[in-house]
Amino acid sequence: MPDSARIRKLVDEYQLEVGGVHFWAPYWVNDPKLMGDAGAPNLRGAFKGKGTPEQLTLSLKRLIAANSNRPQSAADYRSLMRAHGLGIDCSGFMYHVLSGWLRAARRPSLPRQLVVNRDDILTAMQRQKSWQRGKMSEEEVRSWPQWVPMQQVCQRFHKNARMLTAVATLVHPKVVVPVERAKDIRPGDLIKLTSRQWGDHIAIVVENNGSELIIAESTEPEDKLGGVTYDQIQIKNPERGLEHQGWKRAQNYHPGDANRDGIWRLQEMTQ
Repeated sequence: MPDSARIRKLVDEYQLEVGGVHFWAPYWVNDPKLMGDAGAPNLRGAFKGKGTPEQLTLSLKRLIAANSNRPQSAADYRSLMRAHGLGIDCSGFMYHVLSGWLRAARRPSLPRQLVVNRDDILTAMQRQKSWQRGKMSEEEVRSWPQWVPMQQVCQRFHKNARMLTAVATLVHPKVVVPVERAKDIRPGDLIKLTSRQWGDHIAIVVENNGSELIIAESTEPEDKLGGVTYDQIQIKNPERGLEHQGWKRAQNYHPGDANRDGIWRLQEMTQ
């Protein structure tokens, strides 16, 4: 199966189905500053915006079973999910798609490729009880290299890699390499961009047909619900970067700055 088809299949898994109604999972992140008036700002979602399609569907079905007013439309289902902190943020969505794609392509798993800063681990051990369990000592962690494979961290601290993954993790210099020209962009490449309101954001390329890029992302709630969606970028100059193409979100794309906005490819996929 071509990479574009594999990636599209994984994206489409976030088009949930309950009671014969199909709808895209809405956006959710456990950060009151980012949710603002777009959702329930003080609610802590059960999966912190990192839930799998299966987890979200099962939780929604349980919620409906306990509620006498059954949703009727796709908008009703999406609103109910958002009201109870059920949804997916951009990095949670990206983890699902990337890890599934790598597995299907028989490549090393995503946690084997991602890295965690040793100092961040030490800080977490000092401040969070969940990092103080087990037999790990600060002395042992200090003996580790500065950047530790995420798989090692998850195994030693019994952590879920999905929950440790953020946008910055996915575009870390030790993990990805840049793609400079639109014509060289391939399915699976990552688009890192930054907005003033929402901060770091990430999307994945589904297809490059020469005239346009098809991308997928879980967007912030511009429509008050947000969530997983497809978008297009018109290729106007194949020899140049995305800042020179036709893209409605180009105002949030700032390549070359400290935020690492750009087109990035997993190092493993360059081989």
